Amino acid sequence: MADTQQRAAYKWEDQWETWNRVSASDRRVRSAIRSAERHYKIRPTKILIVAKNRNHERVDARTGKGKKLTSQYDPTPHTITIRPRHRNVAVALHEAAHAIHDELFGNLSRPELESHGPMWLGIYLWLLADAKVAPRRALLASAKSSGLKWRPLACVAPDRIRQAYRGFVETAEFV
Repeated sequence: MADTQQRAAYKWEDQWETWNRVSASDRRVRSAIRSAERHYKIRPTKILIVAKNRNHERVDARTGKGKKLTSQYDPTPHTITIRPRHRNVAVALHEAAHAIHDELFGNLSRPELESHGPMWLGIYLWLLADAKVAPRRALLASAKSSGLKWRPLACVAPDRIRQAYRGFVETAEFV
């Protein structure tokens, strides 16, 4: 399935200076992820924080150029990997939002459930605001000016998401 908002979401994140540098300890990164999991009542992910002295590039066999590896959530082993340059709360919550989205909605192929789609972005925005990474008003205004779409935060809040999107969640449990 296409991920129509992915580039726009990454571009939006790049506008936030503090989200593009190391600003948190390993302990703080783990704590942010665990807090997000508890809020949404999902099973804990395995968290891998890659050592600073490890190689963080993948060399393209055709061009011989290196490409920096990204932090990511891998649904198969239910694992979040954080790269050294991504040690900050915003990146930790980005990956936690993927874990939450995957746990609640599985791999349903619906446009509103794309990896960086409106449902995921609503969850991510809720987590960022809750963690006080930035004021909610600033987060929403900047996302809007970047042309991003998200589900209303009131509907994707931890105490509401299972009720508001019950049909999606029930379907995902059987996938």
